[in-house]
Amino acid sequence: MYRVGDVVLCNFPYREDPTQFTKRPALVMKVTNAGLSYMLAQITSTNRTDSLTGFWIEVTSKKWSSMGLKNDSFINLSNILEVPSFGIIRLLGTCEQMQEIENKCKTCSISY
Repeated sequence: MYRVGDVVLCNFPYREDPTQFTKRPALVMKVTNAGLSYMLAQITSTNRTDSLTGFWIEVTSKKWSSMGLKNDSFINLSNILEVPSFGIIRLLGTCEQMQEIENKCKTCSISY
């Protein structure tokens, strides 16, 4: 079972068509249904800080080094979706900045 703050590799659904998905890293924001599903924030290598709510992660930054990401990445708090546990492939790392992320969600009225 995964925990809030875990960074996982998963089959992340497209918002427009949840029957389609792409393999990508994601951040566990909430455990739902007793671990049968998870609310995950999309992580992408495209910097979208100018248009979406989230955090730009530089893999060389000590602050974000425990996440297990290979490339500089954007945690997209504008795209948090529910993913069943069988859609998670494996654990990549852990985000030690969850308090900062949760505070940004509250400030921007993002619920999940």
